[in-house]
Amino acid sequence: MKKFVKISTLVLITILTIVLFTSCIKYHYNSNVDLGKYLSKLISELYEPNNETKNKIASSSELATNIIYSVTHDELTNLSGKVETLSKYPLPLLNEILYGFRVNGIYDFEERNAKVVLFEHLNTGAMVFLISNDDIDKSACLGFNTLAYDDKGIPHIFEHATLSGSEKYNNPNIHFEMSTKTYTTYVNAFTSQFYTCYPVGSLSDEQLLSCYKMYLDGVMKPNVLNNEIILENEAYRYVLKNKNDDLQLSGVVYSEMSAYEGNIIRKADINANKTLFKDSYLSFETGGLPSEIPKVTQEDLIEFHNKYYQPSNMIITLYGDLDYKKYLEYTNNEYLVNYDKKRINKDDTLYHKNDGFVEKKYDFPVASNSNIENGSIITYSISFEGMSAYETGLFDIVLHELNRDNGTMSKRISEGLPKAMFYIDNYLASPMPYINIVFQNVNENDKSIIKTIVEDSFNELIKNGIDEEILNAYIDSNEMDFELTKDSHGFTNELSHFYEYTFMNYGDTILGYFEALKAMRDLKDRYTDGTINRLIKNYLSSNKNSSLTITVPKRGLLEKNNEELNKYLKNYKQNLSDDELNKLIEKNKEYDKWVSDNQKSSDINLVRVASVSGLPEYKANCYAYEENVEGIRFIRSDIDGINYSYFDIMFDVSGVKFNDLHKLKLLSNLFLYLPTKNYKGLTLSSEFNKYSYIYGASLYVNHYWDGGYKPYLSFFNMSLNKNADKVFELLDELMNFTEF
Repeated sequence: MKKFVKISTLVLITILTIVLFTSCIKYHYNSNVDLGKYLSKLISELYEPNNETKNKIASSSELATNIIYSVTHDELTNLSGKVETLSKYPLPLLNEILYGFRVNGIYDFEERNAKVVLFEHLNTGAMVFLISNDDIDKSACLGFNTLAYDDKGIPHIFEHATLSGSEKYNNPNIHFEMSTKTYTTYVNAFTSQFYTCYPVGSLSDEQLLSCYKMYLDGVMKPNVLNNEIILENEAYRYVLKNKNDDLQLSGVVYSEMSAYEGNIIRKADINANKTLFKDSYLSFETGGLPSEIPKVTQEDLIEFHNKYYQPSNMIITLYGDLDYKKYLEYTNNEYLVNYDKKRINKDDTLYHKNDGFVEKKYDFPVASNSNIENGSIITYSISFEGMSAYETGLFDIVLHELNRDNGTMSKRISEGLPKAMFYIDNYLASPMPYINIVFQNVNENDKSIIKTIVEDSFNELIKNGIDEEILNAYIDSNEMDFELTKDSHGFTNELSHFYEYTFMNYGDTILGYFEALKAMRDLKDRYTDGTINRLIKNYLSSNKNSSLTITVPKRGLLEKNNEELNKYLKNYKQNLSDDELNKLIEKNKEYDKWVSDNQKSSDINLVRVASVSGLPEYKANCYAYEENVEGIRFIRSDIDGINYSYFDIMFDVSGVKFNDLHKLKLLSNLFLYLPTKNYKGLTLSSEFNKYSYIYGASLYVNHYWDGGYKPYLSFFNMSLNKNADKVFELLDELMNFTEF
């Protein structure tokens, strides 16, 4: 039976789903039906749909799947013309000037079926990236390069402060109201070690523009510049209601970062950066350390805004089917006409590059009664000075090989440190490309073993390179990533991240971004011509900037730190005169009144402009099929235009008693770790990794209101359609030939 479904939603997940219900209670599949052959046939029909099916599927789902744009410096100066303009708003011409913005480039962005237009504001140097396509989930993002040269957290504090009212939107709760009382699909703001950005999305043209205006006024004309009470609210304040009370510290950022002080993983990451990038802005806690946040002054925030929140340091990203001219006109006429171009100093002058390998230990505070066995985190860090954007795209396959199950490094860890867990944090897309190889569940005395494991793994890669089957599996995984991002939500959020990274690296975001994309397309060729092996040798052998950071839990240090904080607050209060105490108490009353008054008022009508009746509807033809083949129930839904499938093979295991379900859960978790007839050890899991994006076995239990339940043992998989035959062969091995 075919059904036409009319959907009004934020995003439509375009996934082929095959769910199979059987009445088989046994763990092995015993039907005479060739399940793999049947499902392969279904997928092949969808992969090559007949003309009738093609004509019925909405054209909105027929998006480009492969990137064919060949990026060179010369080609980027010309219009390639491979992507048609899908937006209802005509694009400008190269070198055309609109509201003070000149068109510097027009490019294809086939992953998003979009045209990218690069604008530069002539007077200020502000940059605008228009990603124009027919996506109704439109978005806008304001971004600034923001650096921190200490641990006071000024970039983080200022991010909060810009959302606490501005010249045109006075109420400090305006951002919260915008995120909860308007028809937006995404609202956020966040800060990294070298940028801050403010993304917002909406299905409504009018609502998105209204939210953009609020953000723009917030970053250009924030109230915090002339209202110190916002600093007290967002950063820190001394709380004292009565003279006899104990003095306390509070504030949004102070409280947030105090909570992070108990997170050893976050602290280990910061410690690793402090070791690898001594005194660089990459080494500081941009969120702020609780011990340093109370040192921030109003003058610090004013100076920070004057330095970094300037049009010359601003990137604006516009995405989707929107009237970009309204954004250019408003931005220029309301703000940029009042500014001139300004050089923003982003020099990392305090950075002291390590001369060779460096090792450093840091204590992490825990309570005196804590169990600290295997509680340390050891991080091996390595930076790759001079690595280009194109090389970072190629080098990701190297990290994949180091990080994958049963890969170059995991084998050594299983043998040398069987209790340890590890992962690789990839920071290749940063001003200084680097990685952190993080080992958890280890002790301080494991550091020599870890250093040997990492360096031996590097040497093995230098000697043997990467297996071609692993490369092919990685390429398939990338293809799946591109397929899934076609319908991803909040995409401009991710894209603006990369623009900020590449802007810091090269000063030309378009080149950096597309060079990295080109590298992903070129992996096979660069593998064949030996480029990847040369990169491995160049960056992993005799690297002069690497480090080992040991973060060790120290018993009793938590109590000691708390005592020092209490002592500091006690001394601070004792050093205040009676007049100063009275002023502090009065200041707290003023703060409480400010909060109360603002809770009673609202500026939401300045921002909210759309109603639900004005939102567009997304229409797609979704088909549902059901049939019974020799007692097996097949349910399928599909949408044309995608090259991957997701399915569950579900066994009804109602014959298992409720009190025994935990045993079945354990069994489902063990499936991929047990040997099978044709695969020993973890080799079956390795085979799945080559052909599947997501795979596994699990137990699902549906609970009913009357106290009943229905358990299913599920085998699931997501993979490219071209790998379907191999996947079903592996699933057959998993379900029927696992050796218990």
